Parts: sequence; C-alpha cells; structure tokens
Amino acid sequence: MAFDAIAVVVHPASKNYLFTMPELKQILKGNFKNNLIPVFDGLNATSTVRYIIDSVLRGDTLTKTALAAKNSEEVIKYVSTHPEAVGFIGVSWIGNKDDEQQQAFH
Repeated sequence: MAFDAIAVVVHPASKNYLFTMPELKQILKGNFKNNLIPVFDGLNATSTVRYIIDSVLRGDTLTKTALAAKNSEEVIKYVSTHPEAVGFIGVSWIGNKDDEQQQAFH
C-alpha cells in the first residue's frame, strides 16, 4: 500500500519539465546535461531523501550540489526563483486539492 509519492517540481519557465527515470538519476547524481540542481526538504533523514537514495539511486551517492530547504514550502519557493533547480517533495504535501495553501501552488 502506498501512502505517498514524490513530486518533481520545476520552475514555470523551465524547458525541462518531463523527465525519464534515467534523466532523474542523472540530475540526482549531478550528471545531467543542463546541470540542474536537486533541492529537497532536508538532506538527511527525510522520507523523500531516503527514498531517492534507496530506491531511485539504489545506494549511489547524491550529488554534492544538492540543496536542503527547511521544508516542502521552501523547496517550492526556491524552485520558483531559480530556474536551474529541480525540487523533490512528497505528493501528499501538494496533492490535497481541499487545502487552500496547496491550491495556491497550482
């Protein structure tokens, strides 16, 4: 049973908005052609980071250029002002269509 998923958030003006899993892995490892910077709601014990390292990177190292925001809202704010950033947050944080704060991000 799944309770959450990961949303990939990009700047509204980004030409990169559809990624394959191999491309996401390249971004996360710092090898993507456009040098996109991954941004998370922390870099250590968050469920998003753990899932990325365990299930997407399968133990590979996350790029040293990855950034940590204070929380999911800060990830969205950072990506909204930095076109080279790609945010990774829990879908449950932005997927509640009944939450007025979350509606503001759509």
